[in-house]
Amino acid sequence: MDDPGTALERDVRSPLGQNPLVWSGADLAARGLSLEWLETDGLGGFACGTAVGARTRKYHGWFAPAIPPPRRRWMIVAGCEEFVREGGTSTGISTQIYRDVTYPEGRSSLTRFALEPFPVWRHETDRFRVERSLCVPRGRSVSLVRWTNHGDRRIELRVRPLLAFRDLHGLQRENGFTAKVEIAGDSALVRPTEGLPPLHMRAPGAAGRSEPDWFRNFRYSVEAERGYDAEEDLWSPLAWTWQLAPGASADLVFSTEKTDDDPEVLRESERARRDVFPRTGDSSFDELARHAESFHVEPGDGNATILAGFPWFADWGRDAMIAAPGLAHATGRYRSFARVLNSFARYRRGGLLPNNFPGDGEEPDYNAIDAPLWFVLAVRPSGGFGEIRRSRHRSSAPSAT
Repeated sequence: MDDPGTALERDVRSPLGQNPLVWSGADLAARGLSLEWLETDGLGGFACGTAVGARTRKYHGWFAPAIPPPRRRWMIVAGCEEFVREGGTSTGISTQIYRDVTYPEGRSSLTRFALEPFPVWRHETDRFRVERSLCVPRGRSVSLVRWTNHGDRRIELRVRPLLAFRDLHGLQRENGFTAKVEIAGDSALVRPTEGLPPLHMRAPGAAGRSEPDWFRNFRYSVEAERGYDAEEDLWSPLAWTWQLAPGASADLVFSTEKTDDDPEVLRESERARRDVFPRTGDSSFDELARHAESFHVEPGDGNATILAGFPWFADWGRDAMIAAPGLAHATGRYRSFARVLNSFARYRRGGLLPNNFPGDGEEPDYNAIDAPLWFVLAVRPSGGFGEIRRSRHRSSAPSAT
């Protein structure tokens, strides 16, 4: 039987024989800190990080929901400290960079990183072979993390969530932050006392143990290079432990609301949804087309929009109008992007469209004179959605008010 990783590499290999979606251990050792991945939830929330798993930005994290969507984002879960125990030896597979030390140094056992279609890391030693994957389903404020024992020995997996509980652009410090933690079987609820968003965790099959502690002086090198504050303290209220036989998996679910959904069902539903995208045979183009929807958000209030970028930008009218035809073309989802045009059209004022959308009750800014001109180009019969429609043999172009 083919190794799953080998099968993946064959499936997505480009005509030139190279796979742009898989990086070897040698690739990662050379430039893994500069390669970054992004998962988005279609509501404004996201998860992102480096290919080696270490955080180099304050924006790197496993669960950063938008509350309220899509503009106000919170860094809730920065990551996890992870240890694998086999035969009496405990080995860290996460990489945590502090001011004066890196511990654990999980990247030393990292042999592969891939997008398949979620970020997947493979850690291997002579004692174990473990894969971690992270999936953010579209339309849900949920982050799914899975560890799978691909080795031939039983292992113990111990995971400590590292929590930030802060505004996306801030930094956390051990400064009196407090929260109430309730652990019930394989579920936990962390409720900060400062009015911050709550965090629900579910770890099917795990034993949860309360072990509150602060991890101090993480250092984010990219923030330091940019001239910003670059050190942070993170809080960990508990640890989860699984006993994994060969072939077994462990799931950890982070969410803003309690969910009893099967993590496997959520993950496979999202995988199937992403597989709907047509394939061209060019794996690089297909991956870019698939990720084009990362910038398209539909928060559920009827105001679909396009975010100008992650991790820090919100929606800008000018950028959205320039990008809309291309994003629709790349994904083939014309009706979705027609809803974006309708959203912006509802905010028109004096012939102008907002350049910055309202957030937290604020009035939009109308300071981009060319935004309505790009809007016209996006909806006109030729040059915009109309031209794309004809090139793809669609029966009708989407309408915009």
